[in-house]
Amino acid sequence: MTTPPSSARFRITRRRFAFAALGGAAAALRVGSALAAPAPPPPMPRSAFPPWVAPHRLTFLRTGPDDKGRVLAELAPFSPLRVLASSQAHQYPIEDPFSHTRGWVEAAALGPVSAPGAPQSAHWWGRAVSAEGLVARAEPSTQAPVVARYSEADAIGIARWVQGEEVVWDDPAWGEVTQGLYVYGRSLRPIEIEAPPMPAITRPGPWIGINRTLQVMAAYEDNRLLFWVRTSTGRPGWETPLGEFPIAWRVPNATMDSRTLGANAARANYRIENIKFTQYFGGDGNAIHENWWKDPDTFGLPSSHGCAGLHPNDAIRFWKFGHVGMPVVVHA
Repeated sequence: MTTPPSSARFRITRRRFAFAALGGAAAALRVGSALAAPAPPPPMPRSAFPPWVAPHRLTFLRTGPDDKGRVLAELAPFSPLRVLASSQAHQYPIEDPFSHTRGWVEAAALGPVSAPGAPQSAHWWGRAVSAEGLVARAEPSTQAPVVARYSEADAIGIARWVQGEEVVWDDPAWGEVTQGLYVYGRSLRPIEIEAPPMPAITRPGPWIGINRTLQVMAAYEDNRLLFWVRTSTGRPGWETPLGEFPIAWRVPNATMDSRTLGANAARANYRIENIKFTQYFGGDGNAIHENWWKDPDTFGLPSSHGCAGLHPNDAIRFWKFGHVGMPVVVHA
């Protein structure tokens, strides 16, 4: 609410002052009434704050309207956010339009923007797999100090995956919420999403998109989404390369070992047989294939040596959809 202009305020005129000085009871009552504390202002109307904002510098999404709130995500500049209500303690309550995660952001870091089109995501969003929640550490190691604790209800935005301690054998992936705040990947599971965002680059006809940020694979016809599933692409240090690649060849039942990794062969040592529905794209042995040896509950977390692994049922579906020469677009 804006302050009324000075002309609208009560002013004690000379005449009223004279009446008060002479003991004019009625005048004194009028003066006393006018000088009483004003009533509290009504709640700020919806139009008093912008419906959409975006950070103009690096800032954080927190669980509460102060610096003590747990950091849920690191927000890059120009990421649109929906404003939910007026600010409190110089913080705006906002919602991420893609994940629908809600939290608080420093008002001084925000500026009004137009409503975005189709929402995108610069984060991998997940929640604790355990009902007891999870802890974040200062380094990607169980020996590092605990710096935050998250409940099962907290949706956490992973800005990037880094290599750290293998808490589980052959799985060194830790999620970096922001510098100095790390959670072990296996302690998270991806949140439910309605559909992956459309890539900035599309292709005519049928093609496959692999969203490396969200860890999803999608089948497209022109710019129309047909279906999508969770995948697990390359873990830190073995990231599936970004770009467009044709399916080079297909093998119904393959044997994979580290010798197929090209220049990276010396960094790994494995041999796995009976890998069905394998579709190779690009170089260095990268392929779309079934991942029968993987815990099905962990699809959606990066864990491979560069391939895009799928649940067996999903691998069959993409085998039926794909063909040699079909474009595979790996994007962030």
